[in-house]
Amino acid sequence: MTGNYKVGDIVYKKNNDNKFWVYKILKILKDSQGNIFGYGVLSYFPSEVLPKIEDLNGLDNVQIYFTPLSNTEFDCTVLGNKRITEEELTGYYIYLDEQGIYDKKVVDTANKYFHEAESCYKGKEFSKAIDKYTEVIHRMPSYYIAIDKRAFCKMDMGKWDDAIKDLQLSLSIKSDNLVATFSMGECLIRKRDYENAIKYFKKALEIDPNDVQSKAFLEQTIKHLKRG
Repeated sequence: MTGNYKVGDIVYKKNNDNKFWVYKILKILKDSQGNIFGYGVLSYFPSEVLPKIEDLNGLDNVQIYFTPLSNTEFDCTVLGNKRITEEELTGYYIYLDEQGIYDKKVVDTANKYFHEAESCYKGKEFSKAIDKYTEVIHRMPSYYIAIDKRAFCKMDMGKWDDAIKDLQLSLSIKSDNLVATFSMGECLIRKRDYENAIKYFKKALEIDPNDVQSKAFLEQTIKHLKRG
């Protein structure tokens, strides 16, 4: 990989669609001989004038490794011009952990809890599943799928208000989440709040006009509201 970059540099890479990926260099990755084989970066879309723009050249056939963050504001990416082994990344994980940006153990533990929660949910052990999903969310606050799943447990337990709180949290993270949007409507029906339920089913259809379930529930709710 070519390019004389230092930590803190802002660089960009043009893709085949003439769009740009923008990166901030966090860490320079070197092998045992001191040769640079990759860069640890934060990837983001620029929303202001960037302090420095350079072309990240020499990146033909580059492999981009995506790594999730516990910090919800950024996506953490590793760029390298050769396959990066787990052993080579150890120092990078330590660095990110020290910076409070990413902890591989956090994600590994979260995945463990998620699988345990799924098993509990399938076994209809909803209280245990809620506890497990909560452990996942505590470690990865932006993991809206786990938040949705926790809401489903509460719905199965008839805890509509608690489920709504989770679904609102999920939608605050991903506003076009079809599952959470539809489920909000379902919860509101259970609370006999038909007018607001209709709003969510309509919003669900804005997200996916072909969603059969949203169409059916919207029609049924409108009919129910007209009947009084």
